[in-house]
Amino acid sequence: MESTTYDHINDYLKARINDPKAPEVRGLIADFALLWNQYERTIYKGEHHIYEIKRTINHFKLDDIIEIDELYDRFQKYVLSREHNFTINDICEMFKIRIIEKQWDEREQKYKNKGDIFKRDLENAINGDDTFNKIYLLLIIAAKVRNNMFHGTKGAWELPRQKELFRICNETIMCVLRKTHMEDI
Repeated sequence: MESTTYDHINDYLKARINDPKAPEVRGLIADFALLWNQYERTIYKGEHHIYEIKRTINHFKLDDIIEIDELYDRFQKYVLSREHNFTINDICEMFKIRIIEKQWDEREQKYKNKGDIFKRDLENAINGDDTFNKIYLLLIIAAKVRNNMFHGTKGAWELPRQKELFRICNETIMCVLRKTHMEDI
């Protein structure tokens, strides 16, 4: 049988991710990429911005998704298992969340201090015990995972340790899609 480009890619990745569970991780990443694309396309019409998440939760009334408590608990355990504390500083460090103090607002042609509001919202999400804050934090993390996948440096050796994170992100996005646009999922 003739080898294909995909076989070469598969061999290359297997050699760099020296873990028997690597195909499972790659499947989770592929699922995440496809789910994120659907999420961004249907909810944000292709123009996702991390500052829009809170407005989206309010608009679609996402604060009654039953599965969020379990997903949030799993995320908390994931963070703690990575030898971090469940604090704003550790979450920001772990997921490379930068809180920009001032940002240019194209619509209003002036600088807005969205950073203070975002930091307060993020602190409330980390310390909050209601479904709104839990889904807010999980969607921020999914957005950061997406950004880090496409813009950050990658360490393939880290992937097996991130299986649970990709599962949590995938299930969170699926819950949102199910609630907002795709009741039949």
